[in-house]
Formats: sequence, C-alpha cells, structure tokens
Amino acid sequence: MNSTKLIILFLFLSGSIFAQETALFRIVENGKIGFINNKGEKIIEPTYLEAGEFSEGLASFRIGGQYGFINSLGEVVIPAKYDFVGDFQNGIVDVYVDGEVLFINKKGDRALPKRFESIQFIDEHLCVFTTKQEKSGLYDLKTASVVMKAKKMKIGAFSDGLAVVTRKGSSYRPDVGVIDRKGNFVVDFGTFSQINKFVDGYALVEIKNPIDENKTIDGLIDSKGKLLFERPKENHSYIEGGFYEGFAKVNLYNSKLSESDDMSWSSDKAYEGFINRSGKLVFKDVSIKSVRNFSNGRAFIEDTNRGHYVVDTDFNVLNKEPFQEVKGNGFVDGHAIVRTKKGWGIIDVNLNFIVQPEHLDIYEGGIVDGKYLYAESGPNHSRLYGLQDLKGNVIVAPILNDFSTGTYKDGLIQSIVDGRLTFLNEKGDVVWQEKKEDDTSNEEMINITHLNRGYFYVQSNPKKVGRSLKEELVLEEKNNKLFIKNYLNEAIQFDAQDGRLYLKLQAKDKKGQWKDIEYLPGSWCGNSYYAVELPAKKYWEFDLPKYTGEFETALRAELSYLDPVTNKTALIYSNEFKGSVNPGQFWRKPEYSVRGLMDPYVE
Repeated sequence: MNSTKLIILFLFLSGSIFAQETALFRIVENGKIGFINNKGEKIIEPTYLEAGEFSEGLASFRIGGQYGFINSLGEVVIPAKYDFVGDFQNGIVDVYVDGEVLFINKKGDRALPKRFESIQFIDEHLCVFTTKQEKSGLYDLKTASVVMKAKKMKIGAFSDGLAVVTRKGSSYRPDVGVIDRKGNFVVDFGTFSQINKFVDGYALVEIKNPIDENKTIDGLIDSKGKLLFERPKENHSYIEGGFYEGFAKVNLYNSKLSESDDMSWSSDKAYEGFINRSGKLVFKDVSIKSVRNFSNGRAFIEDTNRGHYVVDTDFNVLNKEPFQEVKGNGFVDGHAIVRTKKGWGIIDVNLNFIVQPEHLDIYEGGIVDGKYLYAESGPNHSRLYGLQDLKGNVIVAPILNDFSTGTYKDGLIQSIVDGRLTFLNEKGDVVWQEKKEDDTSNEEMINITHLNRGYFYVQSNPKKVGRSLKEELVLEEKNNKLFIKNYLNEAIQFDAQDGRLYLKLQAKDKKGQWKDIEYLPGSWCGNSYYAVELPAKKYWEFDLPKYTGEFETALRAELSYLDPVTNKTALIYSNEFKGSVNPGQFWRKPEYSVRGLMDPYVE
C-alpha cells in the first residue's frame, strides 16, 4: 500500500461526512495534505505529511518528524516542535516530547500542572485528571484550582452528574463507589461489589450475598445512592445494562424444560424479558429469545424464529407481521431501520414506512436532515452507496465505494469513488476528487511517527545456507534484507505468535541508547502462541521496511530464540546498519481497533 492510500485511510477514519459551510476539508495530493472549502477551492495548499481536522480554529500539522498547529489561513500559530499532539478541546491540547505529556493553550503556554498525565473533560471547565502516579482527581480550568485532590483511584466517565470510581480491592474485583462533580462521595467504597454507570438517574448495582459469598444480588440505586430494590440472581437470572425509559433487560431461564444429562445449563433455555424500577418482572414470555432497550416509547423483541416485533411501554405488540432484521438498538429520533422480505426500509414509531423497504441496505446513521444513505449491488458482489431524500429524490447516485461514518449535515460528503478520495456537495456534484497516481515505486519509504507493529512472519520454505565454517545462529542485515541463518547441525526453535517471530527493529536515540521502534502485540488467545522451527543448515529471508525520518541514526534487529545448548530463551542481535527515524517512533504506540469478535488482539 503506498503512502497516498495510507493517508486516504487516515482521513477516512477521523473525518466526517458532512460539515458546516465554514468548515475546511482535508485533501491529499501527491502524498501531501491540504484543505479545501465546501466549494472545492484550495484554501491551504497540500504541503503537510500529516494534518488533523480543525478544532476550535486550529489544526495540527506535521513537517518532518514533528507537529505544530496552523489556523484556518494556513498560518503557523504553534511551531512544529512536538513528537505528537492531540486536538484542542476547551482551549487546551495535549502535546508530547520524548513520551512526556504537556498541556498547552493556544498561545503555546503551559495550561495545566506538570504532574497531570491525562485529562478527561466533564464540561467546558471541569475535568478529571490523572497523575503520573496513577492518582485521579477533579480540576476546574476556570478557577485554575483542584476541586478534588488526587487519590489512588480511577474516576470513570460522568453521567447524570455522577461517576463510578474504582480502587484496588482485596478480592478479584476492585472496590467501587460513586462521586458527584464536587468530588463528594454519594456511595462509599465497600457498599456494593459492582456499580454500573448511571442512566436516566439510576444505576444497577451488585450486592454481596450474605448467605453465599460466591453469589451476588442485583439491585438498583438512585442518584442519591438509595437502594430501591434487591433481586437475587437465582436460576441463571440477572439484570443487564441499565434502565431505559423505566425498564431494563433481564436475562431469564426456562427451568421447566429438562436439563441434558451432561449439562446443568443450556443457552437454548435462556430468554429475556423486562423489569421495572420497582424490581417487578413486567414482561416474561418464553417464546421471546431476546429484547432490546426502550427508546422513543418502543422496544424491539425477537422470537425464537428470529422474527422482530415492536412493543409499547404497556407491552402491546404493534405489528402482526414480524420484521426480519433491525439496525442497532432500534428507534433513534423517532425512526428505526428494519428489513422485510422486500428489503431495508425506515419506519416511524407508529410503524408507518417513511422509506419503503426496497433497498439492499441502509446506513445505520438513519435519517439526518431529511436524507439517508442507501446501498445497491455493485460489481463483483460489492456494494455501492448513494444519497436520497425522503421524497425519493436521488441526490447522489450509488457510486460511493465507501464513506466516512461521522454525522452528516449540510456541506460535503467525504467518500471514496473509484478508489479515490472524493467530495460531493448536497446536490451530488463532485467539488473535488483526488487525481490518480502511478504507483510505480518498488521502494516505498515509510515516514511514520509511531512504533510499527511486528510483521516478521515465519516462512514455510526456508532456503539452504551455503558452505561455511560457522557453527552458530546468525542474524544479519544485508542490502535491506534481513537473514536468520542456522549454521548448526540441529534445528533451532523460536517462540511465535500466530506465525509472527519475536523479532523487531531497534534504533539508537539521541542519547545513544538502543530503543525499540517496533512492538509485538499481545493476544488473549492461548492458541496464538506456539513454537516454530528453523531446520539445520537453513535460513529465512525478510524484506526490511525503509524507514525515513528527520533523525539519522544506527539500526539493528533483535531476535528471541531458544538456545539449543542451555534450553533457555536467549537474544541475538544483527549487525548495525544506517537509517533514519522520527522521534515518535521511540515511544508512541498507535491505537489498535479490534477487527471483530474473533480478533484476539487487545492492544
């Protein structure tokens, strides 16, 4: 994948489909990023290796290996002198040098105490802060004062003015409590064994069972911490999530059906219902396999035949014919996306079709500003998306290979058309499209500001080494290739993770110390880990990435293997070779998005 394609992907993951009229949109030309307005006019020429979205009038940019900030005229407001930066929020941004964080204002001056490691805003003034000692407290930017002193605990996200706090407990679960915006405890530590986040002023809790310490009791508290009811978790029954519009999902179990000989619990006998805030089970039907939370006075329930029905708050079923599928939780802003035998459509709370069920697919974002995105069949079993209004007028024909998944309002649609970054206005006219580039380079340079993910995978057919007087394992770089050569008369074993060797590149930092510039991800799946073998007198060959950065230095490879003499894990290093990297490659580990339920990596 060339650098231009990587930049397009980066724009996609962080951009929005539509923006306001005054917004600027990132574009890429010849591997560089610039900005256009909603008429497609270039406001800031594409000169940057990286650039972020504008936030509070400023956008980050990268020149060489470091970051700074520009305004909407392209003027440098804060020079590029940081290894990495975040986005401005409430006049403050996090910036990094050598892995150390600093919070600055729009003038580039320090805005928060040095001991703050991270912050999370509650509103425009109040924030949760965490120190380098992993203590958390509350800070008011308006008064520049600490509202709640840092304590050895973690403060969760605030909801309804309350936050669940945790600290290390004596058992397998941490101690939990609840604080308000002033840092006062509404629920003390040790009161409950678990507390969920507050929804509509209520939170589900778990209470220790005084009779059986291995069991717990479900409960519900209000915003003052008052316990409203208790419900033992008997017969595999428990309350799930939170209360929405007065009701919560409850998992139930049909104990009347006989158990199998070799199993005391079967998912075939599990079903779901609803419970109210008084702890009363108000909906229970063994023919209903699952239910979804209430929204807009409606909830979807699914029977054992996978038919979807809609119920009101009195649990009256509103549709005779079931829907085949439902997007998301169900109703959002008075409409839901459903599928019938004819296709996908959109209904209102009275189950009238706002959009007739005739589409191959409808984007889960639903109706925004009277428009929605829909899909039709494309070439080679692909899907192409278009934009249509509620009157059936096609605004953008189905030509979009993909589109950004943010909100969409008046402005431009950011999409991929024919493999190119493309912006279309609300009339469907193309205002800007990336030009196709000839991808003829065989030696693509990698200019990044973060640790690279491990990529040395075992090859199935190792080659035979030439004649040599050596009798050892050799790790060698030559002509931008890396070789693992086994000159021994016996095979050598290596630990591996899904075929990935424990092999990574290192570079000397400005102090002359060797540091990793690549990392090996962790997996929760035990099957990911196993040993691989390089036979005697054989070698593996790998292509090396061609890193380029502002800092010229020495590089080497580090390999972990099982020493056949000592039968212990040992490290071997390659010869040194010249290269160049950026400062962020020594410390910044990129965020990793889990790719489905079966992805074992939790980086």
